[in-house]
Amino acid sequence: SLVAGAWTDIPNDGLGSFGTTQYSPADVGPLINSSGQIDLSTLSLGDSVLVRADLRITPKISGACLDFRYSLGAGVGAYFLNQPPKSLSDGSREYPMAFLSLFYVGNANTRDNLITPQIKSSEDATLINLGSLVTVFRGRF
Repeated sequence: SLVAGAWTDIPNDGLGSFGTTQYSPADVGPLINSSGQIDLSTLSLGDSVLVRADLRITPKISGACLDFRYSLGAGVGAYFLNQPPKSLSDGSREYPMAFLSLFYVGNANTRDNLITPQIKSSEDATLINLGSLVTVFRGRF
């Protein structure tokens, strides 16, 4: 459940019917932990990660505005990677959504701190996390 106006961490326990890590590079540890946070700590500086988050949102009323972001870094180095807002103005129905984000592992602050996907709706809503696809690119591309 999403409470109107509040940023909410998006959980992902990895236990869905399509959850797998069998295609991960051999020298890379789990990229999503049991809380749904992205863990880049086994990657090297200069690597990049492409993440697609697949969600379903059902607002209680039509006309809701949805914001999606990732929280990165820690302490004074904390920062956000925001996606453009989405309008849910076609009724109180289920909206399938995918958010695509690229993370550059350019410093220890990004690599060594968990990345948390977060969502905020202007109206109360229901969220279903369908999962995430994580692709690793070694070095710059």
